[in-house]
Amino acid sequence: MNGAQLDIHGGSTFIITPSLTGDWAGFAIVAARNNTATATINGNSASSLAGIIYMPASREIQYAGSGSTGGECVRIVAQEITMIGNSSFKLDCKATLANNTINNPGAIRLVR
Repeated sequence: MNGAQLDIHGGSTFIITPSLTGDWAGFAIVAARNNTATATINGNSASSLAGIIYMPASREIQYAGSGSTGGECVRIVAQEITMIGNSSFKLDCKATLANNTINNPGAIRLVR
């Protein structure tokens, strides 16, 4: 809210998982629809991220990983996504997202 930024830097160790119940089931990180702040997520080999990252107005989401940084499932909604390093994501993630399905799993859609 109010232009807040998300910055996880310096090879940080993090474990982010979504709630599987309630109105925001499956969402791990949510920003206001008018928040244009850039988000940076840099992790190390012990880090894990699962869930939907919903930052639809964000200028850019930068995701960088080293080692085996990854997660059970990640869906990102943003204006621009930059992925650096050898991070990985699993695409079969219906259960992780509270049974929220996406019609085209693994697809990348460019929308103007």
